[in-house]
Amino acid sequence: MIILKRGAESVIILDEWEGFQVVVKRRNPRSYRHPELDKRLRKERMRREARLLRQARASGVPTPHVLDVRDSDLVLEWLPFPTLKEVLGEHRDWACRELGRLVARLHLARIVHGDLTTSNMLTDGKRIYLLDFGLARVSESAEDRGVDLHLIEEALKSAHPGMEDCFREVLEGYREEFPEPGPVLEKLEEIRLRGRYVER
Repeated sequence: MIILKRGAESVIILDEWEGFQVVVKRRNPRSYRHPELDKRLRKERMRREARLLRQARASGVPTPHVLDVRDSDLVLEWLPFPTLKEVLGEHRDWACRELGRLVARLHLARIVHGDLTTSNMLTDGKRIYLLDFGLARVSESAEDRGVDLHLIEEALKSAHPGMEDCFREVLEGYREEFPEPGPVLEKLEEIRLRGRYVER
C-alpha cells in the first residue's frame, strides 16, 4: 500500500484488489461530526461520486473504471499515466480542443465537475481521463457550466503560463460538441467580469 496523495478531504492510495493494482480513494473522517453521522455522510458521498463517474464514462468521457464502493472507500482502476499538468506542453496540438469536447459531453450528461484543473486529468497521449468527481454534482445550470469552464481558464493561467491560446481551443472544442452553447458562454463572460470587478 502506497499513499499517492493526501488532501483535506481524502487520501489516495495505490493498493491491490483481487490481484490487480488499484487506486483507493478514502474519505477522511471528520472529528467534529458525530461518528455515526460522519460514517453515513462519507458513505453517501462516495456512492454519489461513483455514480457520477459511471454516468460520465457512459456519456463518452474517459474516467477510471469504478470497481467497488466500500463504506468510505472508492476502488478505482489504476491508470499509470502522467497528469495533463505535467505534459500539456507536449500535447497542446490536440489536448486543448479535446478537453473542451469532454467538458461539453459532461455537461450534456447534466454533470458539472466542480474542480476542473489539469492536475485532475491524466493522459496516455491519445485520450484525456477526468479524475476526482468529489465536488461533482448534477446540474443543468448555465452558471454552473460557466464556472466549470472558468475553472479551466484559471487553471491554465496559473499552471501553464504562456499557453493562453489553449483556452481558446478549449472553447472551440466545447462549441463543436455542445448544441447552443451561447447561454453557457455568456455566463462565462459574466463570471470573468465579476472576477475583474472584485480584483479592483
